[in-house]
Amino acid sequence: MFCRNSYSSGEQGFTMTMEARSVTINQNRSALRDRTRGFHANKFVRVYLPYLLLAFVLLALHWDMSLNLSDDGIFQDALNQMSLPEYMAYLYLYVNGKVFPDSMAALFTWLNPWVWKTIDILMYLIIAACMNRFFVSKGRTSLPGCLAVLLLPFSILNSAGWVATSTNYIWTTAALLVALVPLLCAGGLEKHRWFYLFCFIGCLYASNQEQSGAILVTVYAIAIAAKKYRRQPIGGFTWISFLTSAAGIAFVFTAPGHRTRASAIYSIFVIPEYLHMSLSDKLIRGFTATAAYLFSGNTAIWLVFCLLLFLAVVLCCKDPLKGLVSAFPLLYNLGFGVFKARLLPQSLYVLYIFYPKAGYTTPDYPYLDAWRYTEWTYYLPLFLAILTVGVILLSILWLSQAQGKAVPLFLAFSAGLCSRLVMGFSPTLYGYGLRTFTFFYFALEICAVLLLDELGSRSKCGAAVGWAALALGAGYTFHLSYLSIM
Repeated sequence: MFCRNSYSSGEQGFTMTMEARSVTINQNRSALRDRTRGFHANKFVRVYLPYLLLAFVLLALHWDMSLNLSDDGIFQDALNQMSLPEYMAYLYLYVNGKVFPDSMAALFTWLNPWVWKTIDILMYLIIAACMNRFFVSKGRTSLPGCLAVLLLPFSILNSAGWVATSTNYIWTTAALLVALVPLLCAGGLEKHRWFYLFCFIGCLYASNQEQSGAILVTVYAIAIAAKKYRRQPIGGFTWISFLTSAAGIAFVFTAPGHRTRASAIYSIFVIPEYLHMSLSDKLIRGFTATAAYLFSGNTAIWLVFCLLLFLAVVLCCKDPLKGLVSAFPLLYNLGFGVFKARLLPQSLYVLYIFYPKAGYTTPDYPYLDAWRYTEWTYYLPLFLAILTVGVILLSILWLSQAQGKAVPLFLAFSAGLCSRLVMGFSPTLYGYGLRTFTFFYFALEICAVLLLDELGSRSKCGAAVGWAALALGAGYTFHLSYLSIM
């Protein structure tokens, strides 16, 4: 009897123990499911939701776009007269050599407008994704790249028609960033070798446009030189991309159509005195036309960039003197740009609102010609512009001594600036309008993303100010973009 009761008691205890373990296991599984569900929900909000919201915002901008403006109206009829291969040959032989961008413009103005609108929205999403992948610390939100994309004013994109401008500037920017994936994601493609095909296609497309092709070949040349200097192995695809981009640039500039257009381009859209300008005159004109627009106070991205750079120097360098010096571009933009009409006397104010006769809404500083070279006031805008760029480069140098993101910051800013300076060597510096600033805009957006990411790792307060500046700048620019389309 005693033995039977003992056995029953043991069996009951064993059963209770197993039930307790079962409850514990079920609780752990439930907690794990909750954590997994929470992780996925958090990842959706942190990573995917910003792209979804960006897509809806871009859809609102694209909704009422008319695809028969300016050059779009010309491209729209091209494929009614010849096939796509024939038109590509026509571009090469008689127009400008930009076979891919302009043939895409002809194709997508010929198709249903929503085909282009859908692909164009996708291109902006690719640009935002590349910014986040390359320049935002792993594990953080994808919101910086999405907000940065909205800092591009759409008002500069309709001068040649929405489709023609997008295929030549927006799509080439997306292709450029995709072509740089093998460089910026070192070793990240080993498990996805199929993506090299997209990188190669991006390289082909980006190198078929003068500005993006020049940036691409320069970046790959610098990367190869740096690896040679460090005695590091150079991947085969790096050489393929470099040679492809160099061949693409050569293809454009040696095309019979490009040479024909260069000799016949002297029309109402060009600088009348271009043939008599020296190389230094062209370089100065390219710089002043760039500075006069950026520093005018009409561009939110420049103000945001200067503010983020100032905050980064203050937080990273911990030196009051360096912080004071780095504030100069921000203060100059406020005093001689945003508030120039209220702060500057009339004698100086007129130096910052000069529009050349061939300007086509592109401002410049008054020329230093035979009537003005003896008056010091006409040198002031050029001097302050050079000083501003010098302080920016000096601030980036200071950042290089404090953190590791100064190199991509310097490369992005320099590439953007050079993409505009080279326009001084084109007779259409003004005739092409403000759309030639597109690459500089995206370069400044990359700089803003880099600086915001650095602020996030330095100070919560600094990051909050940076986020507020980026969000306000994006909201203000979106408002102006929406009005320019309506």
